[in-house]
Amino acid sequence: PLVSLMSLTIDENGAVRSSASRRLGEIRKNLATEKARAKKKFEGIIRRYKKLGWLRDFEESLYNNRRVLAVEAEYKRKIKGIIHGISESGKSAFIEPMEMVELNNLVAELELEEASEINRILLELTAAVAEYLPDILQFNRSLGLLDFARARARMGIEMDAVLPEMSDSGRIRLIRARHPILSRVLETDGKKVIPLTIELDREIRIMVISGPNAGGKSIALKTLGLLQIMWQSGLMIPAAEGTEMHIFKKIFVDIGDDQSIEYELSTYSSRLIKMKYFLRAADENTLIFIDEFGTGSDPDLGGALAEVILEDLMKSKPYGMITTHYNNIKVFAENNPGIMNGSMLFERKSLKPTFQLEAGQPGSSFTLEVASKIGLGKDLIERAEKILDHQKVKFDKVLVQLQMRKNELNRKNRQLASRQKQISGQLKKITEEKEYLQQKFAELDDPANRKLVEQGKKYLRLLELWQKEKKKKDILKRIIIASEKMAENERKKKEKDKIEQLHAKKIRIKKQKEQRRKQGAKQKKMVPRTGDSVRIGKGKQVGKLVETDSRKNKAVVHFGMMKTIVDFSDLVLVSRGKEK
Repeated sequence: PLVSLMSLTIDENGAVRSSASRRLGEIRKNLATEKARAKKKFEGIIRRYKKLGWLRDFEESLYNNRRVLAVEAEYKRKIKGIIHGISESGKSAFIEPMEMVELNNLVAELELEEASEINRILLELTAAVAEYLPDILQFNRSLGLLDFARARARMGIEMDAVLPEMSDSGRIRLIRARHPILSRVLETDGKKVIPLTIELDREIRIMVISGPNAGGKSIALKTLGLLQIMWQSGLMIPAAEGTEMHIFKKIFVDIGDDQSIEYELSTYSSRLIKMKYFLRAADENTLIFIDEFGTGSDPDLGGALAEVILEDLMKSKPYGMITTHYNNIKVFAENNPGIMNGSMLFERKSLKPTFQLEAGQPGSSFTLEVASKIGLGKDLIERAEKILDHQKVKFDKVLVQLQMRKNELNRKNRQLASRQKQISGQLKKITEEKEYLQQKFAELDDPANRKLVEQGKKYLRLLELWQKEKKKKDILKRIIIASEKMAENERKKKEKDKIEQLHAKKIRIKKQKEQRRKQGAKQKKMVPRTGDSVRIGKGKQVGKLVETDSRKNKAVVHFGMMKTIVDFSDLVLVSRGKEK
């Protein structure tokens, strides 16, 4: 009813139809007539004054929705009419000819009447629509949810995303995760992002990531942070199947420089204020991200303070990822429960990052190696090593050697995986050949095939006799008898198969007839009759069926005081009325 009412009043362009009321139709008809008269008369006036040369090149203009003549200023006193305006240059006067005033007034009056009638119709329509306000609001909300779901689905398809499994055990397991913005930027340059696999749980809650600059530490941290926020916002995330995520009530972030002249905050003091808040507010339902932990002050003092802050933070048992260059933080992660090291791998020969995250070991910053690679003097590097604490240099070298061995191990693992893949392919091929042969042997063991084999053997024996015996007549007779017998057996087999097929077809036809009979009975039972309570399609409004016309497939339904004519096939039976 609502759709019908709206479509009868408003057209597809959102305008009120002329048929919405008799008065509106009459007004618009009169308005069209008067506008045509005014147009014809005005064009005649233009032609007259144009011949006299009194008009400007653009001839006419529009003022207050009235057509006016654009007259040369020197002739403005020669035309009787109302001056609506003068151009800024003073060369043009805009005059409404006197003979057009009455016509234009009539058009304006009709336009006011039209606006008034439209307003009345819309007020009535609004009052009628207001009865359906709860349904409209619910429908609007449902449309919004559907649009949101569609947008999420399209975004998920575009990012090749998945919906992670909900982890109730406090586990985060990102498999081949990708930063969505970085992926898009790299794709425009024809490159691919290196996926990350990250795992945290209640046993290992925090990962400390170390490694060289521009090696991808911050991207790894931001990838987890962004994907966590996306998922908790109801979005799918770009990762592989099997990914698990846990819901956190708090997410704390310390990334970038928050120094402020206005609030007299240095980089380090602003970071300490954040650490103070983290220590006070963090708990088991908190996810923390800290980039370049401890930087901004004296390296030794900053590193020591960062270590005690981390030690105290661990007591609250939050989850998180931290990036650092400080060796004491790496050592702390190695020697304490609930926290582990991770490193961004680096290729020492080329001194290029691989952007691969390796959990379980700390990474070197490759400071001296990079300096040597870019051509910094060897004597400068050696002097720097002497200035540095011997244990720090030794520790860094150990990290470098560990990473080199790790790279070599990864290379051998890749070779082994490739070899295993080849062996698996060969094994699969052998298995398929074995299954094929077993199938063929099984087919040969079939009774029909065994019979054919036996007949073949008989023919071979007869052939051998034919070649050996000189008297061919008896052998030929035996071959003919064997052939006739084989043909007879084949004929009987075909007849038997045909009888079985006919029998199966009869049973199938019988079942189909029974199904159609039951379906017809059910449909007949559900057909609405006069006096029944019905609704239209999936609508909620229930009305009473008062009249039907089976020839035109039409029905008359009363919805309260409103009578509606609808297609009979659109009606859905709600309840039976009293039979008359």
